[in-house]
Amino acid sequence: MPYAAPQDLADWMGKDSPPDGAEQWLRDASMDVDSLLLTAVYDVDEDGMPTKQAVIDTLRDATTAQAEYLIDVGDRTGASAQLTDVKVDKVSKSWATNQYGRVIREDYASRAVQILHQAGLIPGTVRARR
Repeated sequence: MPYAAPQDLADWMGKDSPPDGAEQWLRDASMDVDSLLLTAVYDVDEDGMPTKQAVIDTLRDATTAQAEYLIDVGDRTGASAQLTDVKVDKVSKSWATNQYGRVIREDYASRAVQILHQAGLIPGTVRARR
């Protein structure tokens, strides 16, 4: 169950209406946030949803930040990522890029991680490489 609604995403992005596919982006972003919360401790109801308003607001904000990041990257699944190689003499480096040629460096939006960290729901900075 997503931690945010389509209108929450529109508000986060400063738009009047949600982007196309908002429900899907939010579902995927909520799953990403769940991955970051594996060691978090907070009160939940019988459906596993948070009960305290501060936690509800934090998860909403982290989810909308993550959804905006996924939209910006333009690739929900990572399936369209391609490797880009740069070689200088004997040194080479590869990056994954999406269909727009943007380099995909992390699975999580730094803003989403920051929101969760500042709320005390994750103990430190998370950096995950694809």
